[in-house]
Amino acid sequence: MNPVIDELTVWNNRDGVLLNYTARLSVRNARIVGIGARTNLTDATANSGVGLDLGTGITDGPGRLQNVTIEGFDHGLIAPRNGQWELSRLTLRNLRDIYIKETRLGPRTLLMEQVEFGALEGTAVSGRERRRVNVVLDPDLEPFGGLQPFFFLLPDYLSINGTGVYFDQRDANFVPLPSEDYDIEDELEAYADLSNAELMDAFGLSFGGSPTPAGSWRDETLEGGSWGAYPRIVTLQPTLSDMTSGGEFPEPPEGDRDPVISGNALALERGETVVLLPSNINTLDTDSLPSELLYAANDVRNGHFARFEDPGAPITTFTHAEVEAGVLRFVHDGSASAPSYRLAVTDGVFTSPTTEAAVSFDAGDVPAATGAVVFSDGFERSFGR
Repeated sequence: MNPVIDELTVWNNRDGVLLNYTARLSVRNARIVGIGARTNLTDATANSGVGLDLGTGITDGPGRLQNVTIEGFDHGLIAPRNGQWELSRLTLRNLRDIYIKETRLGPRTLLMEQVEFGALEGTAVSGRERRRVNVVLDPDLEPFGGLQPFFFLLPDYLSINGTGVYFDQRDANFVPLPSEDYDIEDELEAYADLSNAELMDAFGLSFGGSPTPAGSWRDETLEGGSWGAYPRIVTLQPTLSDMTSGGEFPEPPEGDRDPVISGNALALERGETVVLLPSNINTLDTDSLPSELLYAANDVRNGHFARFEDPGAPITTFTHAEVEAGVLRFVHDGSASAPSYRLAVTDGVFTSPTTEAAVSFDAGDVPAATGAVVFSDGFERSFGR
């Protein structure tokens, strides 16, 4: 199931909405208003004084927050810690608008678009502007033991309004597991006392998946981290072992040099523009970089491929790096006919067989001026550009 909470109003509460121990849950068209109570953060299931709490390690995606206002709280949103989430059209007016812990049980993607940090005037926390912080990053690096001893290597992709967000602990020189601070279990000894740069050299992963990119910057709106380049979303990572029992981090598979399309799917409604991600288009190739994998779209009907910056200009070739970055769109032509296309991919030497896209299409009526971008899994993100 993919449950949705729609048209929710929470008014003048100490605690707003607690949605822990859930999966695949979405919230849209909600207004959550608090009384300015101080937040009590605990290690248990529930925190108090929070507008929208999705922060337990057991809450999982994919999920969506869309058109949600949270105001008048000490902590507005405690972000999810696992899975893929799309957050769009958020209005936040709180002392700490977004509070983010580290990911624990699996990789995480938080794509936050059209996030507005409004003024505190008129809310229950008005007058406390000196303590205002838009984003707080607060990781706990204490090893978890058997639950997921390799949590510090889990890829973690955070972005707000097109800009990447990086924990301080992703600095290349930071040591995630110093043996003098933690009781390092045997299975983690190979990772102890290594900086993120050394972890990358040895294992191809570091805290959060990779170190903070060059050119990052800090400002007073972000506590515990820095802003940087939009995260390059990589799906071709080694697969973690059973998340509940630990185990060794396996090596990437070895295989044929020929690229093979492993995913080619699209789901959309009439007239919609769909963001393309690796869940739509993906390729298996063990010896090529994403930028080296070039797709060719053939026999495209009832729509076109386009890039984010120019959705009206059709394209027929693009790289897998663009798919991972989330900059590609499929634009339906508005007719009652389902789109169709065929894809092939080349690494510059070998070319895969051409595959027909698996398309799920709803020809039902669509509002004339939606201005919305809808993910292929049904998650809508309104961009307005």
